[in-house]
Amino acid sequence: MKQLKALRLFACVSALAAVMLGSCTSTSQGSSASAQSGKSSVDNWKPYDKNGDMIRTDRNATGKIGVVSTSKVEASRIGAEILRKGGNAIDAAVAAGFALGVVEPNSSGLGGGGFMLIRIAKTGETVFIDFRERAPQKSSPEMWTVGTDGKVVGNQKLEGGKAAAVPGEVAGLLYALENYGTMTREQVIRPAANLAKNGFYVTPTLSNDMKSQFDKLEKYPESAKIFLNKEGLPYEVDDIFTNPDMAKTLDIIIKNGKDGFYKGEVAEAIVKTLNKYDGL
Repeated sequence: MKQLKALRLFACVSALAAVMLGSCTSTSQGSSASAQSGKSSVDNWKPYDKNGDMIRTDRNATGKIGVVSTSKVEASRIGAEILRKGGNAIDAAVAAGFALGVVEPNSSGLGGGGFMLIRIAKTGETVFIDFRERAPQKSSPEMWTVGTDGKVVGNQKLEGGKAAAVPGEVAGLLYALENYGTMTREQVIRPAANLAKNGFYVTPTLSNDMKSQFDKLEKYPESAKIFLNKEGLPYEVDDIFTNPDMAKTLDIIIKNGKDGFYKGEVAEAIVKTLNKYDGL
């Protein structure tokens, strides 16, 4: 399993201000969208040129209601649209967070976790939500194969069933939405589900990560099915990437809340797959 990086998501409105630190650090350039009438400042914009090289424009995004900034254009658009529809900062942050799990699977997603720091503008109250991943209940130091040098053998901590922790992202984002947001799961998560179903353009960063992790993707058929194309090869820049399984999972979360992820068919599928690879 690829080691987690860091993900930063910022959203603010006059009623609430929120900062969410996710589970992963992104090497891709951030993009922002202003929440005002008409099109956002990122429409028809890509963070890379025709050669696939990253570009910097020093663009500024402004808005009377608020600003959403994430590492992906699509997620920023979704968050800004939530603000336009009357949602608050938490609604926008949660919507953008779920969207990032779709468009940035190499750095974010339902299998991760994060932190959220919320300040209630009206009262000045500050709330911190910790939804980082937790070690499985059966985990212990003895679960690792250790060499004569006292070090863990191979990549057990980075890939395979034992490398996976219990995800906190779904529980944390939904807790924030239910306690500090104003919109429904349908309103907030549906844009991400549609994005997974309809697809998005593969960026140079995502394509390069797929190529650099090709050997690992081939090693795990479940991952290869999702992240390799019909020819069994990594996606190229500007290919359309869809994730119907992700869309289905998000549909279940919309319908059943966090129980749709931590219980039932989704949880059973996760456990079954991890057990296949010596998980706990």
